[in-house]
Amino acid sequence: MNTQPLTLQDTLQSIVAHVPQMLAAIATLIVGYVVALILGANVQRLLRRAGMDARLRGWLGDEAEGETARFSTWAGKFVYYVVMLFVLIAFFQILGLTMLTAPLNRFLEQVFAYAPRLVGALLLLFVAVVTARIARAVVQRSLTAVRLDERLAVEPGEEAKPVSRGAANTVYWLVLVLFLPAILGALGLTGLMAPVQQMLDKVLDALPNVLTAVLVVVVGLFVARLVRRIIENLSTSIGVNQLSERIGLASLLGRYTLASVIGWTAYALVLLSVIAAALQVLAFEALTTPVSNMIDRMITALPAFFGAVLVLIAGYAIGRLTKGVVSSLLTGIRFDAFVQSVGIRLPEGAKTPSEQMGQLVLVVVVYYAVMEASKILGLTLVADVLRNFLSYAGNIGAGLAIFVLGLYLAQVAASAVRASGMGQANLLAGLTRAVVLIFVGAIALRQMGIADEIVVIAFGLLMGAVAVAAALAFGLGGREIAARELENWLSRLRSSDRSSSSQ
Repeated sequence: MNTQPLTLQDTLQSIVAHVPQMLAAIATLIVGYVVALILGANVQRLLRRAGMDARLRGWLGDEAEGETARFSTWAGKFVYYVVMLFVLIAFFQILGLTMLTAPLNRFLEQVFAYAPRLVGALLLLFVAVVTARIARAVVQRSLTAVRLDERLAVEPGEEAKPVSRGAANTVYWLVLVLFLPAILGALGLTGLMAPVQQMLDKVLDALPNVLTAVLVVVVGLFVARLVRRIIENLSTSIGVNQLSERIGLASLLGRYTLASVIGWTAYALVLLSVIAAALQVLAFEALTTPVSNMIDRMITALPAFFGAVLVLIAGYAIGRLTKGVVSSLLTGIRFDAFVQSVGIRLPEGAKTPSEQMGQLVLVVVVYYAVMEASKILGLTLVADVLRNFLSYAGNIGAGLAIFVLGLYLAQVAASAVRASGMGQANLLAGLTRAVVLIFVGAIALRQMGIADEIVVIAFGLLMGAVAVAAALAFGLGGREIAARELENWLSRLRSSDRSSSSQ
């Protein structure tokens, strides 16, 4: 074997021999780079002129405003990198670097082998997008032609909600999903295609029920709206709104009228029935069973609910009528002057005592109506609590009435003592007033049921203390008089004894 070392001349000859090859490789790289730039830019420019960015966003349903990803830019970069890949392979082959070109060639072979699948998937995607766009346009135009958005508006003149647009977009994406298994199959992604196909099978199985339920809801909305308008107009024509103004319900309802409330109630009832029917059509047992049971219970409870509402309305109407009668009656018998005579002064601008008593009567009547409504609704616990509270409130009211009467009697007794003209009349009048108030206060507290034993014991001790004080005052104050009378009695007894002994 020749092991002679290479000389400088041999090295230079080797380099000179490879110079043409290196220059060819560099020229190929430069030309290929320029060609890649030109091709990428031209593809990008052509796609932009063709409006592919806007079309692709429209196909995909992208209606977001602002800058979005540009398809033409991606396509231009893709062409640029593909051309550069071929340029690099040619560059390395010219240089004879087979160790670098071999893996690149294998990669390109796999890419070109997979290219038919990719082209097929792209064609299917294109067909899917076109079909979905056609279906969306057909659905939206059909729904717009029948004025679905306007018909589903709750109030006349209300801005229509984009129901047709939402339905059209739903159809668009549904069509794309239906093409998804075919696209995945074209790409050879069988592992991903199987679960997607199973999902689509379930969706397609449930689709007839879903469409039927949607149809039931749409028809039910039309019927509910029609029923609401009929009932509202009928209630208005028979004078329901005037009746609500007479009994005072108009102030409670605010900007709504009683006829509109009745109409909306009918609307809600029809809608509940429609929802129950739609849930039964869906046949989703896990969802429909509890919801249907809840709706059935609500519908079953409606008679009791309406009965309770009628009782409350009747109670409020009767309460307002009774309030006016009581206020007028008390004003006629000078109840306001009586309240002032017992020393009760009301703030400036406050309601008169007669009006306040009328308001109290209204509250009591409405309270009874609430208690009866609770019984009708089956809320026995609430009814019992209200009844117990009413019993306690009755005792409180009776106690207050007794105390007010006591104030009047104390005022009358004190005035009578002052009018007598005796000495210390003002002091005796105040003492009389205090005694009457203490006595009446004890009776009122006992009537209210506030610590009965304590009130009885305290009042007994007070009366006992007064009696003992009176006895002590009489005894201590009349001690000298009693001694003189006793001395006179003894003197008379002695005189009687002497006269009898002398005889």
